[in-house]
Amino acid sequence: MKNTFFWIASIVIAAACVIFIFIMLLYDDALNHTQADSSNIVFVTQSPAKQPAAPGIPEPEPAITPAPLPTPEAASALVTFIEDPELRLPNMDENLPFGQRFNLYGFVRSTEPLVSVTVTIDHVETGNPLYPYVTTITFDPAHNITSYSLEDAYSPVVKVSLNDSVDFGQLLPGRHSFTLSASTETLDNVMLVSNDFIVNEQSEWLQLYSNNFRNNYLKALAFFKEPERFLFKFKFAEGRHITIDPQWVKEYLTSIEGVNEQTWKVHVDAVPYFKKAAQYLESTYVRVQGNGHDSGIIKLSELIKTFNGSYNSRFVTDKTFISHHAFGTAADFNAYMAPNNNDFENRAVIKHEVGDCLKFNGIAEKSGKSYYDFTYTGEWQEYYKEVPTSVINYLLYELAFYRAGFGWGYYYAHTCDAMHFTLTERDISEHSDADTGLRKVFEYE
Repeated sequence: MKNTFFWIASIVIAAACVIFIFIMLLYDDALNHTQADSSNIVFVTQSPAKQPAAPGIPEPEPAITPAPLPTPEAASALVTFIEDPELRLPNMDENLPFGQRFNLYGFVRSTEPLVSVTVTIDHVETGNPLYPYVTTITFDPAHNITSYSLEDAYSPVVKVSLNDSVDFGQLLPGRHSFTLSASTETLDNVMLVSNDFIVNEQSEWLQLYSNNFRNNYLKALAFFKEPERFLFKFKFAEGRHITIDPQWVKEYLTSIEGVNEQTWKVHVDAVPYFKKAAQYLESTYVRVQGNGHDSGIIKLSELIKTFNGSYNSRFVTDKTFISHHAFGTAADFNAYMAPNNNDFENRAVIKHEVGDCLKFNGIAEKSGKSYYDFTYTGEWQEYYKEVPTSVINYLLYELAFYRAGFGWGYYYAHTCDAMHFTLTERDISEHSDADTGLRKVFEYE
């Protein structure tokens, strides 16, 4: 019995040993496979510290982290100057007459509020204590001024424009430097313009030049063709009046017969235009009816109550710009007839009276006479020859002066001067403008 138990125990122990050895062989084989494939395993860690690689294994390349985008900074302020195409700042293209005014025009513009705009003038050749001549207009940043015209009388301190503050009449003869600069809340003395210019030697006579014109020099030049035909020498007389070089007057001015036994003194180059206007005034007939009034068929020239002059040697009211009356290329009619006086508010009056209340019915005929027939439906109270005075100068313009090539002071940008008919200041195409034009009868290409 004991022998049987012994043999059974021996067999069980031997079997267990065999199984143990077999399991250990399988484990050893699996371990070898695991070590052989370990290089294909990727580990991702978030540790900021760099860990050394295991011996014999290449150190992995560091991960490439995109650089952070730069934080946007506030854009720098920008200050610019826009020069007037005709009233340019002083430069070497044209000398300034000694002792004469110079008009500063153009716009300073900024992307942030302006603090100041400065003009500095220095003389290149003298140590006179007048120089450097510095003028500054200042602004309150709280007013948020980002666009400034050099002619604007805006300043919280002195309420005057830079144009009126700089007295070019004080400058001495010789070569000068001119600078225009501006400051903003973040920028200091930004240079906008830097030019040289020359002031002529003192002379008995002043010379008319392009800066004496209010944005109409090029139109005058286009009309006269040659500068000497209209850029005369002159002296200031009483007020805004001037004395023009007698030799120029003798050569370029003449007198012609106008209408209603009037004599018109005009430039020799303007004679054909004035004669054509006079012809229309004498040969054109008109009739205006409405509101109990009827002018009947009357000659257009009968609507001229007063002739207020053609040639007149003067500047405009404030002596800033030359009047084109000084060339003999303009004439005034019915100056004291409302609303023809020089007043900006009259434009709205005339636009309503002519545009809304006056209707052109066409060309009619009666007793063998053709006439332009109109009906008036407004409420204007002043009449002359049974025609409302608010439309009379429009009729003179539309039916005579417009056809003869003249412009009309009604269309001035800076005022309304309905008494004024001129050859060299305005473009007659304005009469056909869709917004402001008053044309009712004629069309021109």
